[in-house]
Amino acid sequence: MDVVFAILGLAVFGLVIGALGRLAVPGPDPMPLWTTVLLGVVGAIVGGGIGYALIDEAGYFLGAVVFAALLVIGYRRVFQRRGVTGPESKRRPMRGFGIRRRTRDQQIAELAQLRDEGVLSEDEYQAKRSRLIAGQ
Repeated sequence: MDVVFAILGLAVFGLVIGALGRLAVPGPDPMPLWTTVLLGVVGAIVGGGIGYALIDEAGYFLGAVVFAALLVIGYRRVFQRRGVTGPESKRRPMRGFGIRRRTRDQQIAELAQLRDEGVLSEDEYQAKRSRLIAGQ
C-alpha cells in the first residue's frame, strides 16, 4: 500500500512541478496531462537532486521547477519545432503530443488571424499560405 501512495504522491508532485515549469515558459504549450506529469517527475528527480546538492532543501524545489522549465523548452524545440521567444513562441504548435491535426482551411484562418494581430507581416502570411496550399 505504501508503494501505491508513493507513486500517487510522485504523480501529484510531478503534475505541480510540470505545471509550474510550463508556466515559466511563455506561449501556449498544449500537451496531454501525462506529458506534464512526466516532465514534472523528471524535473523533480533530476533538477531537484541537483538543487538539493547545491543549495540544500530550498534548492530542491527551485531546481525541480527550473529543470522542468528546461524540459518544456526542450520539448518545444524538439517535438513542436518552434521557438521559445519572439513571435514564434506565441503561435499555437502544429506538432507534438496531443496536438490535433488541423485542416488546411483552419491553418489558413489561423495564419490570417496572426496577420491581423500583427504577428505576421503580409508577405510572411502570403508565403506561408502559398506553402500550405502547395503542400496539400
